[in-house]
Amino acid sequence: MGKHIYYLTQRGPSLGCQPKGAINIVDFGKKVWAGEINRHAWGYVEYADPLTSKQIEDYELVKEEILEADCLECPYTEATKCKNCGINWEDKRDE
Repeated sequence: MGKHIYYLTQRGPSLGCQPKGAINIVDFGKKVWAGEINRHAWGYVEYADPLTSKQIEDYELVKEEILEADCLECPYTEATKCKNCGINWEDKRDE
């Protein structure tokens, strides 16, 4: 049993903004780039057990993992365009 991390991309963590039962809640204080999910987020929550697909959808969460649609070679920690898939990460940070 490991920790399961879910990012809040639509609003910051608060009562009713994520499912009950979190073992850790991190609020970034503003929307910032989260390289772990390749998009901006307000914070994240950790759970001992995985959430259901319905919970993830209902609360508009994004599970921490490399998304299959993204290129594994992308240097998402750098403000450059990926030579493999063409994603311009500098543009993504401004979204």
